[in-house]
Amino acid sequence: MVGAGHRARGLAVAVGLLAVVVGCTGAPDRHEEAARLESAITQMPGVDSASVSYENAFARGATLGIDVAMPTATASQIGDVVSALGRLKGQDFDGFYQWTNITVTPRQRLVVRIGGDPNLVALTTQVDQLRGVEAAFPDETIEQYSGIDITDLTMPVPEALARVRTAVGGGQVEVVLKPKQASSEPLWDVEFPFPVNRERAIREQLDRMPVTLDGVWIGKQGYLTRLTADVRHRERAYEDIVATIAASGADKDRPMSLLWGAQDGPQDRNEPTFHGEVSVGACSYGPNDQGQPDPKYFTPDAIDLQKRVRERFDTCPR
Repeated sequence: MVGAGHRARGLAVAVGLLAVVVGCTGAPDRHEEAARLESAITQMPGVDSASVSYENAFARGATLGIDVAMPTATASQIGDVVSALGRLKGQDFDGFYQWTNITVTPRQRLVVRIGGDPNLVALTTQVDQLRGVEAAFPDETIEQYSGIDITDLTMPVPEALARVRTAVGGGQVEVVLKPKQASSEPLWDVEFPFPVNRERAIREQLDRMPVTLDGVWIGKQGYLTRLTADVRHRERAYEDIVATIAASGADKDRPMSLLWGAQDGPQDRNEPTFHGEVSVGACSYGPNDQGQPDPKYFTPDAIDLQKRVRERFDTCPR
């Protein structure tokens, strides 16, 4: 009976703790307010549909998510909805984690994400950019991550860059162009605005590089910030990497990361491979890069090459 008494008291304590935990979810119930908010948004001009998701759970806390479909609405109508959100929510959801997405294009379902204090001028610009990009690439897949990704690109990259330039104007936006796998063109990740004269200069630099490029990253000032490449012959890797860095124009004022592999190196993932990285004009390696390559993953000549290149081009203390 003593054991039973202990179990009973233990159960009572557990129930009490559960009550405390359940009571600590924080915010009061707001299901009715969420339903009213959804109804009010749905009735606004330009709104095709609206969905308000509400949750007040211990695991994830109190959250409010708003999805609004306005694929053909005018910029003014979208601005009206954004402006009305604060008034419609009032103080009902203070302390909640909140997000709002507004779909503004009909085909790819591209969205603008609304923050806590939206800038309506910037919002209008973003809507115009997304709609312009979708119209400029009717046959490509467009995805959104940190910027706009245009995948399975079938047209030449120069034509794609020209279309993006027309679509976004002088606005600031990151656009990633991913040619089809059969293409010989590398991936291009570009921070717009990207003037024609800078594109021409970059092309001239790339043409002088004795490597096969896999990826080209261009920063906000229109200069190379990152390259991924394959050297064609391991025995000439050092000379080709030095020539590539020279052609890039990278230095302390315009640092650049260069990552390389080798077309004639071992390709088995279970064996060490010939690859490396250098932070030209800087010391901006990832947290897992301690400067000592692991022989488990790097061939001996890859370790030696990376050491030589880093000693010459990065700025890390030694």
